Amino acid sequence: MLNNNSTPTKFVVIIIQRYFNKDRNTVIRIMLKVYLKKCGVYTQKSYYHD
Repeated sequence: MLNNNSTPTKFVVIIIQRYFNKDRNTVIRIMLKVYLKKCGVYTQKSYYHD
């Protein structure tokens, strides 16, 4: 996730809530961290085994 000035905050909140299943307070904390660090990384643990 990149921090930029052109993406509306409301849009970011909706995307994080919908695709990452986060509540509004968690989304605000995530956005603040991304804003302060200028970027964020999301990793997902794979549960598929060969």
